[in-house]
Amino acid sequence: MPDPTLSGSRPLYVEPTLLRADEHSTLGLEPTNAAYDFARHTHIIPVTVGELAETSAHYPLVFMGDDHVPVAVTGLTGADNLFVGDDGRWHEDSYIPAYIRQYPFVLVPTDSGDSALCIDTACDRLTSEGGQPLFSNGQMTPLLQKAAHLCREYEASAAQTRQQIDTLKSCGVFKSARIELSAPNAAAHTLDFVGIEMASVHQCSDAQKAQLVDSGAIAWVIAFGFSQRHWSYLATIARNRTGGQP
Repeated sequence: MPDPTLSGSRPLYVEPTLLRADEHSTLGLEPTNAAYDFARHTHIIPVTVGELAETSAHYPLVFMGDDHVPVAVTGLTGADNLFVGDDGRWHEDSYIPAYIRQYPFVLVPTDSGDSALCIDTACDRLTSEGGQPLFSNGQMTPLLQKAAHLCREYEASAAQTRQQIDTLKSCGVFKSARIELSAPNAAAHTLDFVGIEMASVHQCSDAQKAQLVDSGAIAWVIAFGFSQRHWSYLATIARNRTGGQP
């Protein structure tokens, strides 16, 4: 059987490669306290409906691009994630989005319409000498089984999210927005995004409001509004990183 051909792309993944027991039998993952260093230079992270309560409690949520992909904003500039420290650890007591937790593993769609479990071979935690093995006697180890389960949960939630975003689009509640973000000792950064306009939600017909509720898309309306209070928290973290300098 020929290898499946991967399609699509994933932010933060440099070389997503199909995992195969015969080719990666010696591959292992080194345990580290700096597990999130790979996300140090990104300020937007995809999120799904399955983690709305957690993400909206810690980050501003916005929607990006023509597809209105929901993301958590984790920094004030395009190259700085305020929630990853110099030691590669995530900010204490802050929720870590599932997209980040599943790395370096990911389910990638294939041209045949299926999906394949892949690993980012550019991940610096991968090793062929020691580490926590991915395969044993040609079978997935508990580590890889757990990773595959997390990836499947993420993709299922992402599919549900895309359906809900389509519902929000059909109800006409999205509106283009812009915010100017500034970090200490750095040039201001303008973030263009799509937000949910509450006035448009109120103007929805009864049928559209019922659709928002029945599909679960109303959760995005609530979470988006709640999360906007966190912009000032990002500024506070940025100031604390520079010793309180303005």
